[in-house]
Amino acid sequence: MKDIPGFDIELAQATDYILGSPLAKKAFIQPPFCYFTNIVTEIIQWIDRLADNCHMPEFTNHALPHICSIVKRASEWGESDGWLNKISSQEAGYLLIALLIHDIGMLSQDEQDVPEKERLQHMKGLSDVSGEPM
Repeated sequence: MKDIPGFDIELAQATDYILGSPLAKKAFIQPPFCYFTNIVTEIIQWIDRLADNCHMPEFTNHALPHICSIVKRASEWGESDGWLNKISSQEAGYLLIALLIHDIGMLSQDEQDVPEKERLQHMKGLSDVSGEPM
């Protein structure tokens, strides 16, 4: 699979990259539902819009480069391990959507919406998880 475009990736580049991935190509053979391509494209657009409005600098950037990276890794693993040829097109479609939305909650928060105490407790690298329930 080709390299992921740079960190200044544009929406059109990310969309082309994801839709051109081996995982997406497998899903397009027999998509799991009508308008699958439109839905995937809209999800990518939502991720881009949410990322533009995300103000949570203490978290990893879960925007388009991250999503492209996840799709790339899944596609490469699927090809190298052979499972991409074993799953159905519908399963590939559901997996693709799951990969796209797996971190969407990390983009949907505005820093102002999180109480200050909680923000400080959950800043990347500063959490004390020793007393949290398992």
